[in-house]
Amino acid sequence: MSNQHLDQAAKLEGFLKLDPNNANLLGELADCYHRGGNQERALEIYDQLISLHGETPALLNAKGSALLAMGRWQDAVKFLEKAVAADRNAAPLLFNLGYAQLGAGAMKEAIANLARAAEIKADDPRIRYLLAVAHDEVGDSDKAERELARVIELEPNHHDALTFSAHLQMAKGRIAQARKTIERAVEAHPGSADALWLRAQLEMLAFDAAKALEYLRLAEALAVGDADIPIAIAQANLMLQRAAAARQAALRAVALDPEEPTARMVLGWAYLFENDLSQAERSFNETLRLDPRQADAQAGSALIALGRNDLPRAREALQRAKLIDPANPAVLLTESALANKQGNPELARRVLEELMSANSLGQSGWTNRELMERGAQSATLRRVRSKWTRYMRREHRAR
Repeated sequence: MSNQHLDQAAKLEGFLKLDPNNANLLGELADCYHRGGNQERALEIYDQLISLHGETPALLNAKGSALLAMGRWQDAVKFLEKAVAADRNAAPLLFNLGYAQLGAGAMKEAIANLARAAEIKADDPRIRYLLAVAHDEVGDSDKAERELARVIELEPNHHDALTFSAHLQMAKGRIAQARKTIERAVEAHPGSADALWLRAQLEMLAFDAAKALEYLRLAEALAVGDADIPIAIAQANLMLQRAAAARQAALRAVALDPEEPTARMVLGWAYLFENDLSQAERSFNETLRLDPRQADAQAGSALIALGRNDLPRAREALQRAKLIDPANPAVLLTESALANKQGNPELARRVLEELMSANSLGQSGWTNRELMERGAQSATLRRVRSKWTRYMRREHRAR
């Protein structure tokens, strides 16, 4: 596929041979390379311009932007700090510097520069959105939500602000509010796989796996390379006790992202539902190799041991799972099964009652306090949080 920016750059290179130090021509050429994705050549030209005209704020910002596009956060910070030092009231410079510091992990500095940019240019939703991301990165989700609300005031159908807001609302247990937010996002952006994925997560929280699958099939058609979608499809099929369909979806997820532990974990449960203990054990072992704190995989390992009448091993695996996440549904189910196996039906009944209590949304949904007091969030909410962490990082690299 032709790249119009690089095509234009090729033409400009011909003119440059006639006038190699033409600043206007060099600037236009560097911009074409930057927009066309050839950051290495853009950097060469920016360096040439700096040697001719010195480190002006505009050139420092341009070079910093090229480095940002390459994910070279620390290098970008170095040049953008010089640009901001030369012009401390330029919101675009402060924005780029804050972005670079966010990518470099300098969150305190990023927040300070993004907040300053927002003061100077209060009506720019891009600045406030990135400020929300920075606040969330340091664990201040309340400030993140306030910034996102301001973004939505400025741009009511801002895709990232709506989906990020829904993510935070879900993570805090405000399920009813999250539903309204994500419904708005899906209506405004019917082609957004991330909005559809979040909508499906809400349906699974409400135990409507069939409805979740409708949204997930749409999402998968839009984002065939996103492993989170077939993972969710597998989870929904497990809820519907469709083991074969769950296995097929989990295998797709593993093929897309072999290092994603949740894909392996869901595959293990699919094999367990099919009573293929050897394959289930292999999948759970691989899950725990990738992430030793996967309580679901430890619980699955306990059930496999239980199926083989190896009660000591089952108890050990269950204990490991309970240490990680005592309120996890898979852990509670396994504890109930083990209690029954050991001839303690009263304990099995109490554990099942706890399971139903822990996973009943009721009319208004969980409250944040209830979630905090339980000491563990649901698997669905944890999945939302982990996906959005990766989503943010991917967005940083792509922009």
